[in-house]
Amino acid sequence: MMAGRAVAVVAAALTYHVSLWLAIAFLVAGAILPWSAVILANDGPPRRGSHPGYAGGSGERSLSASDRQDRTVDG
Repeated sequence: MMAGRAVAVVAAALTYHVSLWLAIAFLVAGAILPWSAVILANDGPPRRGSHPGYAGGSGERSLSASDRQDRTVDG
């Protein structure tokens, strides 16, 4: 999609002398393509197990309430 944006910006520069409206259309397309790329990248189900600290969605905590009271963490 980002290659398409580069093509749209170059096309806008090349068509500016021919038609202002066509150049504006290419610029708008070049502005919308990054936005749509982000929307498509963020759309979809969450990844499972790709992060090292991911608990797998089991809902379990790494430390129970009793373990947390006895433990002191120095920072």
